[in-house]
Amino acid sequence: MSLGDNIKSARLKKGLTQEALAELISNKDMTFGNTAISNWEKGTSKPDADTIFLLCKALDVDANYLLGWKEIKAAVNLKDKLKKAMQENDFFDNDDLTEENFDKLMKFIEKNKEFIIDKKK
Repeated sequence: MSLGDNIKSARLKKGLTQEALAELISNKDMTFGNTAISNWEKGTSKPDADTIFLLCKALDVDANYLLGWKEIKAAVNLKDKLKKAMQENDFFDNDDLTEENFDKLMKFIEKNKEFIIDKKK
C-alpha cells in the first residue's frame, strides 16, 4: 500500500474525518486543513518528515507502517530480545507467551513507555 493509502487506513481505523485529523496534527507552528489530508491520501502531495511524525502520534502508528515498510529489522530484533529476556526471567512459561499475548504486551509497553521508563526518578 502507498503512503496515502496507509494514512487513510489508519485515519479510518481511528474513526477520524480528514478535518478531525487535520486539527489533531495542527499546532502553533503548522496548521493543516482537510485539503492537505485529502491530497496526501490521494497521493497528489506528501507530508514532510515532521508532519509524518505528527501523523504517527495522532494515528497511533509508527512511521514504518505509514511508509509501508514491511521489514522492520530494529523492531523485530527488539521484540526478540524482549521475549527472550522475559522467558529467561520466568515472566512467562513458553506456552503462556503466545504471539497474541506478546503483541498485546508490546502495545501496552508502547502506549505506557513514559510511565514505565521514568527518566526523572
